[in-house]
Amino acid sequence: MPVRWPAVESRLVVGTLVISSLMAWLALGSLKFPYALLGTVLFMGLAYFRLSWALIFMVMYIPFQQALPQIRLATGINIFNGLLLALIMGWALQSYRNRQSLVLPNRLNRPILALVAATLISWFMGMLESADPAYAISQFVEVYQWLGVIALYYITLGAIESEEQIKSVLRVISLVVIVMAIDLIRAHSLLSVAGYSHDLRLGGVFGLGGENDLGAFLAEFLFVIIILMAVSRRLLVKGLYLALLAIIGLALLYTYSRGAYLGALAGLSFYAFLKDKRLILLLAAFVLAAPLWAPGSVMDRLAMTVTGGEMESSAASRLDFWKAGLQMMIQAPIFGVGFHRFPMELTRYVSDLGSAWTAHNMYISVGAEMGLMGLTAFLWLLETLFKEGWILFKQGATAFSRQLAGGYLAALVALLVINIFGVRFVRVELTGLFWLFSALVVRLNINHRSWPVNPAQE
Repeated sequence: MPVRWPAVESRLVVGTLVISSLMAWLALGSLKFPYALLGTVLFMGLAYFRLSWALIFMVMYIPFQQALPQIRLATGINIFNGLLLALIMGWALQSYRNRQSLVLPNRLNRPILALVAATLISWFMGMLESADPAYAISQFVEVYQWLGVIALYYITLGAIESEEQIKSVLRVISLVVIVMAIDLIRAHSLLSVAGYSHDLRLGGVFGLGGENDLGAFLAEFLFVIIILMAVSRRLLVKGLYLALLAIIGLALLYTYSRGAYLGALAGLSFYAFLKDKRLILLLAAFVLAAPLWAPGSVMDRLAMTVTGGEMESSAASRLDFWKAGLQMMIQAPIFGVGFHRFPMELTRYVSDLGSAWTAHNMYISVGAEMGLMGLTAFLWLLETLFKEGWILFKQGATAFSRQLAGGYLAALVALLVINIFGVRFVRVELTGLFWLFSALVVRLNINHRSWPVNPAQE
């Protein structure tokens, strides 16, 4: 039974939301650290009284954090870290008050625990390579962001329970995706476009150099729009979602991220496979007709991948980084070279780095930094996530749950493909909402274990 709060307490909650928004989220250049600290404390109070409200706030904040003012200390701590910590503390206090378990039994607990252990061991091994205290602190912040965001998964499991709540969260995510897409299209329209050039690549709210991350975000979360379109019963609403999907698709094209293109195509193909295999033929025809409908700059971007039988330099250089990552795995096969130490080790294997300092492949990056121990835990986690989505798709007690599972599986396939060509499971703007999305699927699986399946719904 939900707790019914007195009117005065409800007003207090609303006031806390408004004040914390002003203190910790408002774009004021003169915002000082003490005020931001006060805002995060008030945000913890919001999480204590209304955890689901605080979670929705984070859904809206996470993707836009780079576009908002940053209050950074020498350690790299910023507003997001403070808000995340406040959310975790508010969640813990609320669970204690309600005598509820922080961690609900679910299939992801063991692979998450394995990933946490592998990360901490790798971080410790990396610290042994450096005696610099500042380095140790900076690496701890990286560990905190890599592991701390997983708390969003458990917070969502505890805060969101019903299908109506899940639909509300999906609508908020869809709003965020649409805003990001429109922002990129608007910015791109201000440029002079006469064929492709690297100056056309914009990171939007992901900031300078974030175009590939933005492409990955749009490729993954366009499936939220597809889910909402599939569960809508009114034809007019379906048409609206289809129009929004077209806007997101155009924004995705304007990221000029070839990895995101492949990920979106893989996800859409898998979704078509789940729903109606004939849709794969329609999708193939649509892709083959790209020269007829795609912007010329996009076709130029695709054409430059291979010219005269040779790969473009940026694409070819990735092979060098992949080879360097594999050599690191051979060098330290069990524990890796150390968490987040790939850039430091890279200079030993690649002489011409340019502006790239990553493995350009998430699996190689994890294997190089955390060894076979970390790579096994990471792959175990991905396998379990897929299994959760597949179980819900096959055994979901309601049509909505199965539609959600289908869209989630397609987004996961897009994520798996995108990470072959980039490190796209590290940045908080990407992983934060994906952990939350995953929790919605697991939440329904937990609910359905106690729900009798209605044969009429199958």
